[in-house]
Amino acid sequence: MKLTLNHIRAEGGNAATFVFHLAEPLEWQAGHSFHLEVPGDYAPIEHTFTISSAPAEGVIAITTRPSDSPYKRSLFGLQSGENVEGNAFGGTFTWRETTLQPVFLASGIGITPFRAMLKQRVLTGERLPITLIYASATGDSIFKSELDQWATAYPEFSLHYIVGERLNFGHVLAATEPNKSLFYVSGPSLMVDDISAALQAHGVLDSQLVRDWFTGRLPD
Repeated sequence: MKLTLNHIRAEGGNAATFVFHLAEPLEWQAGHSFHLEVPGDYAPIEHTFTISSAPAEGVIAITTRPSDSPYKRSLFGLQSGENVEGNAFGGTFTWRETTLQPVFLASGIGITPFRAMLKQRVLTGERLPITLIYASATGDSIFKSELDQWATAYPEFSLHYIVGERLNFGHVLAATEPNKSLFYVSGPSLMVDDISAALQAHGVLDSQLVRDWFTGRLPD
């Protein structure tokens, strides 16, 4: 599918959000990912991104950090109005109706699917009965201003920042009741695997875990 870059927006944590218009209507859910092709030296280069925008916003957005990789150099070199290709939209890391308490566990760029889920609920007039625990390297977290606004506007939305350290079971235990929660875990692969193992070691069932693995770094 053709996507047209509308604009690039600076985010906290040295990240940027790329907002694309769709050439045709597309049905998708908050939390879905897709493959984005950008120009390469000899052929298009492809990378998978979780969509950071909500379906109700009517655009496709990705949020990422720059690097020296050929892909990122091409992506960050895109100009407004330039066309790229998106395909393979889908995934299973989406909102699930449950009687358990939804708990979002995010590290770094792993916040992107949660921003999409939260924004979708805000735009469709739903409540935010959610606990978000968000670990980042610095206090300049991605989407911090928006998250803080929602925490103020929605008393049922419980927001916890972990700065400069890795998210661990102690952080989760301080903010949740693990045996009564459904955990959505998103971030670098090591973080997702480690916190999942810790939760399971303390009695959390595999059916209480929904996971999304990213490549990336963890706070020291």
